[in-house]
Amino acid sequence: MKILHFGAGKIGRGLIFPFFREQHDITLADRNVELVRSIRENKGYSIIELDYERQRIITYADPPIRTFAELSDIHDLDVITTSVIVSNLAAIAPYIGDIAKNNKRPLYIIPMENSLEAVEILKRELVSILHNIDGIYFLGSVIDRIVPSTKNALDIECEKYFSVKIENRHGFGELLKDESVLTENIYKEFDKKFLLVNGLHACAAYLGYLRGHENICDVMEDKIVRSKLDQLGECYMQYLMSVYGFREEELIPYFNNTLLRFSNPAIKDPLSRVGRNLLIKLSPTDRIYRPLLFNKRNGLNYKPLEEIVIAARDFKIANDYDRYLLYLHDLEPSEML
Repeated sequence: MKILHFGAGKIGRGLIFPFFREQHDITLADRNVELVRSIRENKGYSIIELDYERQRIITYADPPIRTFAELSDIHDLDVITTSVIVSNLAAIAPYIGDIAKNNKRPLYIIPMENSLEAVEILKRELVSILHNIDGIYFLGSVIDRIVPSTKNALDIECEKYFSVKIENRHGFGELLKDESVLTENIYKEFDKKFLLVNGLHACAAYLGYLRGHENICDVMEDKIVRSKLDQLGECYMQYLMSVYGFREEELIPYFNNTLLRFSNPAIKDPLSRVGRNLLIKLSPTDRIYRPLLFNKRNGLNYKPLEEIVIAARDFKIANDYDRYLLYLHDLEPSEML
């Protein structure tokens, strides 16, 4: 399978390139000319896997990488993947459109932004550019790896755990050699990860901030917070079982593995990063209010999530805290707790 990946930043190089490179021909592309030049001059880059007190360094020598200006001759792809800020998808769509016009075979496009909206954004942009998108198939994805930092421009620090799930339709499984990563219900997989990883991550940040902690791994040493995370996990699992039909025995190992990852002292993941963007994280459709309101309406456990909303309002290191207070002020009473 021949792949072109847009976005050679931390996630693109730290997760997507290694994942696909094992079995397929993948090329990186990035608009950051300086980054492309640095990787070429250095003849590669390194991934530093942080596994508690041990580290494993994986070097990727001479990865194929291009600037956007160097993409004009590509026309024999099976897959295009992306890893950019969702708001930047419109900016890269013309480059994808130029490639798709002349591509010799069916083309799968997989935005890997950890946002299910990304598929619809790219699809809408390419329809406006190409008008006819016959032969182009858009697939959702779920990616999961904590990549807290780059040690420098070339060395990426990340946890050792990661997974990728890709929507299985339109015969994509015939191209992907590892079919274990395919899923028939990408929404189910997304919400499992979104709540039992991203949701618990934010909860740990808000609770930990009130207790004076700075990093997630420090929060996990706090027995009081750790007990509250168990209760929150129960709320999330009840939601997932009710909405998607998950079995409890499927979710408990996933939940336990999440807390194990958070406790890794080698990953200094600051609360300021994990808890930022309150305007998003506390919106009615996101990781805290959505399961809270559903559970409350359906007689399920919701009280621990109410405690998180209260704690989050005191999380004053988030970069949009003041905007969130204005947002709360404008809500109708029926939309609030």
